[in-house]
Amino acid sequence: QKSKSRTTSKSRAVMHKAFAYSMAYFLVWTPLIIIAFYGIFNTKLPVYAKYLASIFSPLQGLYNFMIYIHPKMMNAKKSRQDGERTSWFQAFLEALCSKGG
Repeated sequence: QKSKSRTTSKSRAVMHKAFAYSMAYFLVWTPLIIIAFYGIFNTKLPVYAKYLASIFSPLQGLYNFMIYIHPKMMNAKKSRQDGERTSWFQAFLEALCSKGG
């Protein structure tokens, strides 16, 4: 029973991570696709599409990094032995400096 719940938990974590990567992808590429469609049909491009593309496209690496480091940050927050609360910044630094897992 324990093995099955652990497998289910890991499967759910993989599903959540895949969903997060997909959402980051769509967040970045949706404004660019809108711009492409407006270009194909030779219609006037809304200003908001340019702004959204200019903001979200360069941040794609940041979104992927945040998704990648999130489990490590959660482990760093949980791993305190002395019962003290770890700040998000401390957890971020621990996750950034960790060599794995």
